[in-house]
This record gives sequence, structure tokens and C-alpha cells, in this order.
Amino acid sequence: MSARVPVFVPPFECDAVGPRDDVLAAYRAAIEALPLSAEAAGGAEGAVVVVDGRVTGGWAAGLDAALAAGALGVVVDEVVLLGADAVADASAGVGANSGTHVRAGAGAGAPMSAGVASAAGCVPVLVARRFLPRGLADGVGALVEPLTDGARLVTVEVGGAASSGVLRDALGWARVLTGSQLTLTAVRGEPRGATALAESEPGTPVTLSWRRSSGPPWLRVSALGASEVEVVVDAGTGHASGVVRSAHGEQLVGSGYEDRVRGELRRAIKAVRVSELRGDISAELSGVLADLELQRQIEAGLPPQRGGDERLAGHL
Repeated sequence: MSARVPVFVPPFECDAVGPRDDVLAAYRAAIEALPLSAEAAGGAEGAVVVVDGRVTGGWAAGLDAALAAGALGVVVDEVVLLGADAVADASAGVGANSGTHVRAGAGAGAPMSAGVASAAGCVPVLVARRFLPRGLADGVGALVEPLTDGARLVTVEVGGAASSGVLRDALGWARVLTGSQLTLTAVRGEPRGATALAESEPGTPVTLSWRRSSGPPWLRVSALGASEVEVVVDAGTGHASGVVRSAHGEQLVGSGYEDRVRGELRRAIKAVRVSELRGDISAELSGVLADLELQRQIEAGLPPQRGGDERLAGHL
């Protein structure tokens, strides 16, 4: 492999239903910003491929196509919620290849599509998430160890349209701070949003309040335990930060100085070169699929498990 890794960003095409933004333009600029490690490629074969997760038809089809063409790695930008069957197919493939089952809401492991399955075991697939910026998540994670800091309660507040990705990433923050997958135990749909109760594998309760809005999306996630953690991401102000309070004092965490898109490409290139990183990246794909499944259940207002209503009343 040459010193520079080929990166393929599909050319911009106008949507048949009308004009739309070139959402992957930042990735083309990022290639130029990494002159020592990246170079533009003319196709997917032998390259790191960027897939638009917002496209009509679903991101899984774009991922499958990139893998079939011989991609070395894939970055899926802003995955959106697929249909229930598509989420289940994708989840099944991760589990089949990596030994990890994605917990689908009530905890049922799903056995994933052939293309996505091969990715989990052989090709690094990264997921870029606007409201769960990698630099901020890594910074908070360096200060908090979920298994030892022992969060006793996680509270999630979300505002904005689910299609923005904010609900998906708020659930992702709850999963990160509890250190495990979540099971939805109760949900109460409302005209302007929903309230819900979930539980981590060790039994940590997670409360969620989501307000639908056409305004700029935002989230605030708090975890109480040996350490107190608060994360705020606000698209309206461009603010993204975390604070960790413990016996050692208060420490502030930012999302870092590197451009988010350039950081995603740099990590994908490193993953292609360093095989030891692929296990973590397989877990990353499993995590976003689990978050999407929880989002689907919350939006649908699925009936909770037996006893869920009583537990919800006791925590909200």
C-alpha cells in the first residue's frame, strides 16, 4: 500500500425530486486537507468509500455496493432510520460475523445482510454522527469509565426532528455513558414528542424526554454516579461540550480543534492500515444499529413490556 490511501467520494448528483445540498462536499475538501495520507480515487475498488446515509433507498444499499466493489473501508455519514425490516437485516449481519448481537429494543438479538455482514468481519465501517462527535465522545470517555464510575441514572433531553439524527445520537450518548446496550421498557407517545424509559444491561435506568420541533436540534444528556457527567450539543449555536464533576474537581471537555469530517477520514485511513482497530469499529456499527432500533420503537410508540407503565410513572 502506498503512503497515501485512495478515498472515493461519489460525485454529487441532483435529486430527481428537486435540488438538494451536496452533503459530501466537506469530505472532498478533507482529502485535500490530508495531503500526506489521502488521495482522491476515481472509484470504490481499493479505496476508502464515503457513503451518504441520507440517500433515498437507504444507506445499507450504498454500503453493500461499496463492499461489493472492493472498498478497503467505508465511512457512512449520518445514517438515518431505515424500515424495520432493513434495520433487522443489517443488525443480523453484524451479529453473525462479529459475535455481537444487536439488542432490538426488548433485548432480542437479531442473527445481518450479506454485504454488511462481511464488513463487520473484514472491512472497517465507520459511522460519522453529527450529534455524537467522536472527539467529544473520546474526551468524555477518557475521564469516565462506565463500569467503575457506576452511573445510577441517565437523563436524556432532546429537541428537534428525529430525521435530523438528534434522537438517534441522544440514545447513543446514553449507551456510551452506561457502557452497554439499552432495552426500551416503556414509551409514551405524545403529539409533540415522547417520553420513554430504558434500561442498560447492568440495570441503570435511562429516562428520555423528546420534543419534536422544526427548530435547530439539540440534546442534553446527564449521568449521575460516582462522577457527574453532562453533555450538551446544540446545532443552533454550534456548541458541543461536556463537563465531568468528581472528587477530583470539574473538568471541561470540548470536541477538539480538528474538523469533524477530516477526523473521520483520518480515522478510517488509520483503521485500514491498523487491523487491531477493526474490532472497535465493528462494535461501533453494532452500536448505531441498536440506537436506530430504539429510535424506531420510540417514534412508533410501541407497547412497553409488562410492568413498563408502572416503572415509567415511578421515574418520570
